[in-house]
Amino acid sequence: MSVLLFDEIDKAHPSLFDLFLQILEDGRLSDGRGATVYFTECILIFTSNLGIMTVGSDGNPRQLKWTDPPEEVRDSLRKSFNLFFDARISRPELRNRFGDSFIAMDFIQPASVPAILGKALASVCGRVAEVHGASLVIGDEARAVLSEASVTKLEHGGRGVNNVVEAALVNPLSGEIFAHGAAKGETITVESIAPDGDFWEVKVSRCSG
Repeated sequence: MSVLLFDEIDKAHPSLFDLFLQILEDGRLSDGRGATVYFTECILIFTSNLGIMTVGSDGNPRQLKWTDPPEEVRDSLRKSFNLFFDARISRPELRNRFGDSFIAMDFIQPASVPAILGKALASVCGRVAEVHGASLVIGDEARAVLSEASVTKLEHGGRGVNNVVEAALVNPLSGEIFAHGAAKGETITVESIAPDGDFWEVKVSRCSG
């Protein structure tokens, strides 16, 4: 058994949809030379961001947010999915091949932020240890700021959390280490993080090993 992922299928060239039609209909794909590949033991997954942009009550386009009712999000995604195949590319027969095998992925919720943030911070600490031989510690106050900022980026999924870590921690911390260095065996503790105009600044304390 294998899994084949086609990410953001709506951005594919229209000619590719003929291939998908054969795969979904017959469970196999033949090329111009007669070679055939069978998909009977393969799970196909297609992803798309269709429907993430919708029309607000004022008639202007807006992006769906994690605070929107789940049923509203799923309805927008499904309608955009149908509109894409029926009107934009005029391939309702392909939409019919998908049938009801449609799953609307909900937005990441705030409860998921600590786990994603923890993984991102562990990666940053690991890089500091690998490159500089120093230990990086994220203080509770700094971690709370990062967590709060991450919640405002949930529309961007896990990538939004990583973007916050990059902008609010990695970039200013890189400037701190570039300016003052990092000694092997040293412990660098990020005490606080605060916005500074369009950028962020970090306050650190250092302890020699």
